[in-house]
Amino acid sequence: MSNVQNTTLYHEKQSKQFCLMHTLNNILQKKHYTAEKMDELCYTINDRKWFNPHRSWLGFGNYDANVLMCALELHHLKMVWFDKRTLGGQLNPDKIRAFIFNIPSRSFFHMLSGRHWYPLVKVSGDKWYNLDSKLSSPKAITDLPKTVGEHLAQKDVEMIIVCHEDIPPIDLFIAH
Repeated sequence: MSNVQNTTLYHEKQSKQFCLMHTLNNILQKKHYTAEKMDELCYTINDRKWFNPHRSWLGFGNYDANVLMCALELHHLKMVWFDKRTLGGQLNPDKIRAFIFNIPSRSFFHMLSGRHWYPLVKVSGDKWYNLDSKLSSPKAITDLPKTVGEHLAQKDVEMIIVCHEDIPPIDLFIAH
């Protein structure tokens, strides 16, 4: 991967624990979601304003997969959990919009520890980029199967595939 100096790519940087919000905006390639919109999604799932189980009780983000699913559905996208026992090289990148990874994230304050979300996103047809909000700039991906495999090899990583809502999950894989 190499750093990209392309100003046409939208890439939000990390703020507090808003990595899921940054991930969604980076996939959409625009600032669509704000903390307020993300919190509203939490309240549609559970109406508790304080101690809502789908976000940090401190108001710093840390949104969960339920919020991700709701946000994607609003854009006619869906998420498909990836079974790590399946080979990443069998994936069909033509049918996939993005890969979202979820990894453990440690902080100085134990109560702020959680998990970090970040995406690999297809932009402009078949060009893929790592748009992790913790990166200083987007990174172009030249070998997608290798890159996905390297990300999956991380300890305690989860991967979600993002595709258009009308694509059957079986179409996300290449038949042999």
